Amino acid sequence: MKKIFFSLLAIAAIASCAKTEDIYTEGDSEIVIAPVTSHATKAAVYGSIDGIQYPVAENFKVNAYWTNGAESKKYLNDVVFTNKSGNFWHGANATYYWPKNGTLQFACYSPATTPGVTHDPQDDKYTVEYTQSRFTDQTEDFMLAPITMPYTAQTAKENVSVVFEHTMAWITLKVKAANADAAKAFTVHDLIINDVNTTGTLVAEMGNGVQYDEWSAQANPVAYEVVKGDAIVLTTAPEVVEDHANGTVVIPQETTTLTINFTQNQMTDGSGAETTPELTEQTITIPLELDQEGEVWRPGKHYIYTVVFDLDEILINPSVADWEDVVVNDKVDDDPGYIATADNEKELLEALAAEVATIQLTSEIELASQLDVTYSVAFVDGGFKGAPINVTGSVVSFENVAFANGNGTDESAVYVRTGNTNISFENCTFTDYQWEAIQYVSESGDWFNVNGCTFNAEAHRDLHLQVKYASEAEVKITNNKFYGTDTDSYVTVYGFAHERMILESNETEEAANTVNVWISDVFNGNNLTLKGFVNPTPYHAALTQSTILNGDYTGYQMVLNGHDLDGNGYLFTIQKSDVMFAVTTSKGHIRNLDINGYNTRNSNNKVLYGVVVTKNEGDLYLYNVNVANTAYAFNTQTSGSCDYTLTVENSSLEGWTSYSSFKSAKFINTAFVTGDFFENEVAGEVNVWNATVKPYVTTVFEGCTFDKGFNFDLSELGKDDTVTFKGCKVAGVELTADNVATYLKGDLDVISFE
Repeated sequence: MKKIFFSLLAIAAIASCAKTEDIYTEGDSEIVIAPVTSHATKAAVYGSIDGIQYPVAENFKVNAYWTNGAESKKYLNDVVFTNKSGNFWHGANATYYWPKNGTLQFACYSPATTPGVTHDPQDDKYTVEYTQSRFTDQTEDFMLAPITMPYTAQTAKENVSVVFEHTMAWITLKVKAANADAAKAFTVHDLIINDVNTTGTLVAEMGNGVQYDEWSAQANPVAYEVVKGDAIVLTTAPEVVEDHANGTVVIPQETTTLTINFTQNQMTDGSGAETTPELTEQTITIPLELDQEGEVWRPGKHYIYTVVFDLDEILINPSVADWEDVVVNDKVDDDPGYIATADNEKELLEALAAEVATIQLTSEIELASQLDVTYSVAFVDGGFKGAPINVTGSVVSFENVAFANGNGTDESAVYVRTGNTNISFENCTFTDYQWEAIQYVSESGDWFNVNGCTFNAEAHRDLHLQVKYASEAEVKITNNKFYGTDTDSYVTVYGFAHERMILESNETEEAANTVNVWISDVFNGNNLTLKGFVNPTPYHAALTQSTILNGDYTGYQMVLNGHDLDGNGYLFTIQKSDVMFAVTTSKGHIRNLDINGYNTRNSNNKVLYGVVVTKNEGDLYLYNVNVANTAYAFNTQTSGSCDYTLTVENSSLEGWTSYSSFKSAKFINTAFVTGDFFENEVAGEVNVWNATVKPYVTTVFEGCTFDKGFNFDLSELGKDDTVTFKGCKVAGVELTADNVATYLKGDLDVISFE
C-alpha cells in the first residue's frame, strides 16, 4: 500500500503568537506540520492524486497525547491543522505549543471535515461510521495516520514523520477500441458502476495498516454515473473517460457491475455498401471482475478497468496497482502468492527472478557471490553471510535481518552504488563486514532509513551516505547502537541537506567526541558533529556545560550553518583565541546562550565578532542571547536583499550591531550596551565604535533599552525603509520624539515613535 508521508516539526513561535490552549503550555515552540515531499509519490488519486498535492481540502485533524512519567492526558483533541504558509501546516484556529515537560504522540486523519472519527491511543484504533458521497465528483480519500512514537520539542525539532494510509479503494474506468474498425463502429455515452455501497463501519487497528476485514456493515448502494450522456469517440489507446478529474473513490467492498450505454454506428464496405445496420442506444451490463481470489475492492488499491470494444464482443481487462498513477501487473501485496520463503541461495535467487514483493528468509543464507537486488522488494527475518549485497531496486527494505556478510577483503555488507534507490533497515544487526556495513553512494533517492539496528565490527565505517550534489532526500538514523572502535568513523554523511536529516536516540560505545560521527559542514570546520548521539561535544545542538576556548584556534569557533543551538544558559567564553567570529550561522534559532569575548585584537589585528550571519538562507531568531566583550555584538557579512527576517528577543548586545540583507528586523526587550573594546576618542563621552546600531533595512525596536549616547548610523538605510521605536527607554527614561536627540546620537530624522 502506498503511504503519504508528512512530518511534524517544532519551530520557535514568534512573540506575537498567543498561547491559546489551557494545559501544559509552558513551552515556547509551536507545533507545526510540514509535508515530507521526498516520500510523497507521484501518485494520482483524488486528494493526493492527479497531480494534486495532498490533501485537496488543505486540512486534517490532529490528536495529541501527553505523557510525563505515570501521568497522561489528551493534549490536542481533534484540532484542525491547515496549510497557512508554504509547506508548513499550523493550527487553523490557534497556535499550539509543545509542552515544556513530558512527551507527545500524534494521531491524525483527513479530511478534517470527516465526522464521527474516534481514536483509542491504547490500541492505536480508529472507529468511524463512514459515509461516502453519492456523487463521483465529490468522493473523498479518507486517510488515517498511525500514532507516532513519543516526541518532545527537542527530539521533534528536525523531523517527526506522520504516515497517512488510504482507507478507500480507487476505481478508474478507461475505454479503447480493439482495432481501427472497432474505433469507427462505436460511440460510448454512459458508464455506470452499479450498486456501490456508500456507508460502512471502519474499526482499524493501525498496527497492520488499514485492512479490508476491518470494514463492515457496507450499505446504502447507489449507481455511480462515471460518464453520463457523452459521445466518446474511441481510439486504439486506452483513455480515462470520467466526467470529472478527481477519480471515483469507494468504500472497500465486494465488486459490482458496470453498465455501458453505447451506439453501434453504421458501417460500409469499400464500395460504400452498408455491412451492418445502425443500432442505437445499446445497453450491456458486465461484471467488474478482478481475476484474483476474493472479488473485493481493498483499501489502498487502485483498480483500473479498461473496457475494450471489438466488433465481435465487448470485454473488460482489469488490473490492480498500489495507489499510484501507473498500471502494474496483477500481483498485489496481499496476494499470498506474492510472498516467497527462502532457505538457501538457490531458493533466494528463484524468488528474486520471479520478482515477488516479499521474501521471508527462513535461515542464514550463505552467498557464494554478490547478490544483486534489481527491483522493489522487502526482506524479512533470517540473515545473510558471505558475499555482499548490491541494491539497485527503487524501494528495498530489510526487517529483522542479520547481516554477517561483506567479510571479504575491503567488502561492505550492503552497497547502493547506482540508480535511484530508497532503502530502509529496521531492527537489523550487522557483524563481520570488513569495510562498511551500509555504503549508500547512489545517484539519488527519496529516503534512507535506519532504525533500531546494531552495528558491531572493527571496520572502516558503519554507515557511509554520500551524494555528489546537495540532496533533498530524507535521512533518518534513529534508535541504533554503534559498537567497536571503527578506524574511520561510525557514521559518515556527506552532501545531504541538513534540514532533511533526523538523527536521534542513537548510542555509541566510544565517547562520541572524536571522528566517530562525521557529518559534513554542520557545526564546525573539524566536522565533529554528534547531533543525535550520546556524549555530545559543546557543538551539539544543546550545550551541556560552560565552554572555554583558549587554545590555538583560528577562523570560526562555532559554525551552526543554520542549525538551531540551545545554550541552556551556559557560558561560551573565548580567551586568547586567534579568531574573528565567535558564532556564525545562516538561519534558524539561537537561544539561551552567553558569549564572552576578549578585549584585545588578535594577532592579525582583527576585531572580535559575537554572532555573525555569513550567508542568508532563512529567518534568524535570537532569544536570550547575551553578547559581551566583543567589538561587533551582531553583524552580517552578506549583501543584497531577501525575503527573510531577523528577530532578537530578551537579549543583550554589547558593542556594535549592524545588519543588512534581511527584509526587516525586529528587536524586542533587548538591551543595547556600550562596549569598551575600542579606546574612547574623547574622554567622558561614548565612543561610537563601542555603541552603534547600523540598520540597512526596516527595523522596529519594541521595549528595548539603550545606554545614553548610543549612536544610530542610518546612512545605509534603504530609501523606503524606516526605523520605529515602541516603548523604549534610554538610561531609564522613556524615549520620545521630543527627547530622542538628547539621549541618542546620529541622523534621527527618519525615526518614528509608536
